[in-house]
Amino acid sequence: MVKAVRFNIMLILALNVMAMMTSCGAKGKDCDCAKKVAAITNPLPMKIGDPYLMRAKDGNFYMYGTSPADGFEVYMTNDFVKWQDCGQVYNGGGSDQWNSNRFWSPEVFERNGKYYLFYSANDKSGSRGENYKVGVAVSLSPIGPFSDLYNRPIFDPGYSIIDANVYFDDTSGKAYLYYTRCGNVKVPQESKMEGRDNRPDESGSLICVVELKSDFSGVIGKPRTLLEPTASMRYDGGYGGTHVFKDGNVIYMTYSERMDSEQSYNMGYAMSANPLGPFRKAGNNPLLQENQSRGGMVSTVGHGMVIAMPGGDMYCVYSGRITKSSRDWGVMMDRLAIGKDNLLTIDGPTVGTQKITYN
Repeated sequence: MVKAVRFNIMLILALNVMAMMTSCGAKGKDCDCAKKVAAITNPLPMKIGDPYLMRAKDGNFYMYGTSPADGFEVYMTNDFVKWQDCGQVYNGGGSDQWNSNRFWSPEVFERNGKYYLFYSANDKSGSRGENYKVGVAVSLSPIGPFSDLYNRPIFDPGYSIIDANVYFDDTSGKAYLYYTRCGNVKVPQESKMEGRDNRPDESGSLICVVELKSDFSGVIGKPRTLLEPTASMRYDGGYGGTHVFKDGNVIYMTYSERMDSEQSYNMGYAMSANPLGPFRKAGNNPLLQENQSRGGMVSTVGHGMVIAMPGGDMYCVYSGRITKSSRDWGVMMDRLAIGKDNLLTIDGPTVGTQKITYN
């Protein structure tokens, strides 16, 4: 009788363990059945602009951004409390490299066991003082070193472009490059896009997209214009800093609006059913804006990205300036939610300590 009772107890325990393992597995291979919560403080400790946060297969999080004059550096964390400065991961501007200076807006993607860093920089081959193009570097590690996949820009549309963002469409297997077409430059007639650019000079930056080749060696087809500034914005910066992600059947594109040196600099978003557009700007824009005019401490916000944690929580990581140090960009992180009618909201900007869930 005692043996039978012991057997039944052991059987029940075994079934409970199996049930817990099954429940955990249903949430994804990264789940450890316990919420990982951290108390973060805005702004985060690194002093970079245009932040990009990536979760790698090793379970760690890596923060890239605009920082050194000759390349990019990265910070790593596994708990959002302690950040390790991993140093410079990409060095540019060498005598044998295609780029010279102004290394901006890095984004890193993990694909097929490698890490690809997309960025913008000044191209040496151009005759203009500002001849920005987009390049891609590769590494076997998220902390580098990264070296250029091709010693040239991905493509040359005939005008300056910055703020590269790549969206990988899991449904079609295609990749799309979103970028900012710089304003206030003379645009060659042969570079006019699909009959939409009939102005001899651009004033205000545009958002464009083009399909990428699978090996990132070039593009497929012609770029499309997705957002162009209104008449009131054309001499006030226009658009930039896109980030594209998908939730359900909706493709979201966040972007920055107006000049990054002005208080009016803010983040907005648009929605589409197709990576190539058309994108419709949401009715509840701006998505994120300064709060100094309303008694807060954040004087400027912009150029952000959205990261979805393994457990489903979503956050916006973005650039912000704090009143007491308004000349320096800081990295901010606030919770993002998708609500009724697929509209986005961000609980921010916030300064100080808040709790986040990162699994």
